[in-house]
Amino acid sequence: MCPPGRKLHSLDRDAHNINTMAFSSDGRTVAEGTFDGIIKLLDASTHQPVLTISAFPQGTQNVGGVAFSPDGKTLASGLSNGTINLWDVSTGQKLSAFAASTGITGVAFSPDGKILASALYDKTITLWDVSSGKLLKALSGHTGVVWG
Repeated sequence: MCPPGRKLHSLDRDAHNINTMAFSSDGRTVAEGTFDGIIKLLDASTHQPVLTISAFPQGTQNVGGVAFSPDGKTLASGLSNGTINLWDVSTGQKLSAFAASTGITGVAFSPDGKILASALYDKTITLWDVSSGKLLKALSGHTGVVWG
């Protein structure tokens, strides 16, 4: 077992370009979202890329958040233009897309994987039905940007 707070590994390549990261629930995969619209899935033990997804034409949008579904089969990503995409983790194919009102700063799945929350620049949190892409609720009242 590793003592708390000990660095295990550094990501030296393009680390300045990484905006967001998330572990899969089994801990085997790490997703990186970059400032230039690229998502990389890395093997958590070897740190080698296993899949690269162009979330948006390179250089035009930031990936503001990534999250794995509880079963690890789907990856959600949020972009600075307000687009939320769901991706098949094994193939990198886009499964669906939702349109939020403004840029995304973070995304998170509910424990059952049926709802996706997104944090937005416009000071709201939105809740989405994953299967239909329907907006369920917008939670407002925050006094600043909600950082996911």
